[in-house]
Amino acid sequence: MFSRRRHSARLKLLIGVSFIVAFFFVYYVSTMSQQSTNQHEPENVAHSHIDDKEDKQVAEQIKRASLTFRDRQFYLNGVKFQILSGAIHYFRVPQDYWRDRLLKLKAAGFNTVETYAPWNLHEDTKGNFNFNGMLNVRKFFKLAQELGLYVIFRPGPFICSEWEFGGMPGWLLSDPNMRVRSMYMGFTQAAEDYLRVVINEVADLQMSRGGPIIAFQVENEYGSYGDNGRYLQHLADSMRRSGVVEALFTSDGDEGIRHAKPLAGAFAGINYNSKAHAKWLQSIVKGWNPNLPIFATELWTGWFLPWGAKDKNQVISLPDLVDSVTSLLDQGASINLYMFHGGTNFGFMNGYNGITGSPLITSYDYDAPLSENGQPTEKYHRIRELMLARLSKTAVKSLPDIPAPIPTKDYGSWPVKWTMHWDKLVEMVDKTTMSETLKFMEEVHQNYGFILYRSAFESAKNLTIFGHVADRAQVLVNGAPIDPADPMSGVVYHPLPEAAPPVTHLSLAKSLPSRKAAAAAVADQAASSSSSVLDVLVENLGR
Repeated sequence: MFSRRRHSARLKLLIGVSFIVAFFFVYYVSTMSQQSTNQHEPENVAHSHIDDKEDKQVAEQIKRASLTFRDRQFYLNGVKFQILSGAIHYFRVPQDYWRDRLLKLKAAGFNTVETYAPWNLHEDTKGNFNFNGMLNVRKFFKLAQELGLYVIFRPGPFICSEWEFGGMPGWLLSDPNMRVRSMYMGFTQAAEDYLRVVINEVADLQMSRGGPIIAFQVENEYGSYGDNGRYLQHLADSMRRSGVVEALFTSDGDEGIRHAKPLAGAFAGINYNSKAHAKWLQSIVKGWNPNLPIFATELWTGWFLPWGAKDKNQVISLPDLVDSVTSLLDQGASINLYMFHGGTNFGFMNGYNGITGSPLITSYDYDAPLSENGQPTEKYHRIRELMLARLSKTAVKSLPDIPAPIPTKDYGSWPVKWTMHWDKLVEMVDKTTMSETLKFMEEVHQNYGFILYRSAFESAKNLTIFGHVADRAQVLVNGAPIDPADPMSGVVYHPLPEAAPPVTHLSLAKSLPSRKAAAAAVADQAASSSSSVLDVLVENLGR
């Protein structure tokens, strides 16, 4: 929160639109950090209830599920089945490359593709859904089926995935009482509406109806967030009511599984990156239900990168990955490589890592078997060798050929030839709001991007900022940095809250006296010709 001496002055909020972003930091497009969520449910909670008629219908649906399990073994239409899956997110890959990536998955010996669905892209504004272009999940699934791949679908509502707000739309936070991932009615109703639409988009592509989808995930790693079993069951009931007939499952890592509770009628997956983690996680799952098969829902092939990282973060080395994959194959366990192909966090969709206290980069290469631009890596070739060795013990003696590489081009350096003055840039903003107090982006119905807080003040030597700037703020006086010779002066960046609110003192002496042109832009707020224009440009860094 920014304080100023003239509290009666009105703030002018200039809400940036998408085309303005090009003039700022191209790779640093992210959104506000996630607000802390109270785990205690408010009074207006949703109640999950399926009446007797619905209960019978759901029971009949479950009987039609194609993927079942017993005695620690999956069965697909009654035949023993080992899930060999790789994660490829349709919304992180240009549509023209879907076929290439799926063919490379098939050529590596896998029989299934797994993907999340991003609620915040499919329903960018409340009630308006988009399934076009890169968001055409139906087309992605039909292509997978055409190429002989099954599909595992993880629609959320929360997906994590190092994605903006874990896939949830920013407009949820316009409700001041919002409690995400809880039984708060404002959240459950919005989540149910979304799930109903996205499931309806692909319901006829379930395997029992002739399609490729064999399983749906309920939520994602909920044990790392909460332990409300009613919430998970409520989502499962909602998915069944929306038309899901195939198997349901949950997944958790070593932190979340301590709090996770098994979901009735569903199987449970485990997420990890080493054999040491695997043994402990498998023991927990085996203790829940003697029938549950071992399924590595996320065997991490690499890791994501925070902003400012110098190189690939090779958390998972090639020998360690080969060791983990070999162990699972030897057990006859099912596997999903996360990621098989990472792709790109386009637009404002890179998330924020609360552990490292930094936003994530645009690239989601992940050090995966297929690189960000779809090229097979050493990990790809080694895993393909493992899969071929396994298949050689069956009737299948060979794998499809790896598709020819897609041509790439080095565009080289691209010099900046034109610039635009700050005042001219601000004039392009077509939406402004007058307010006595600062407002969050969600309060002015903006999900992502930049927001400019503008006010006039009497000429002064110092500006004092109390409290935290949760994102990144650039303080400008009369359109110039605090120190015109230093473009980075006036940058305030407090990504993580501390015990005591910080106080930031910025010297304004080098920016004064005021520039009349800038002052004129807010003449209606200025008390005199000596007034200066204070701009605070906030760039959100991801939730």
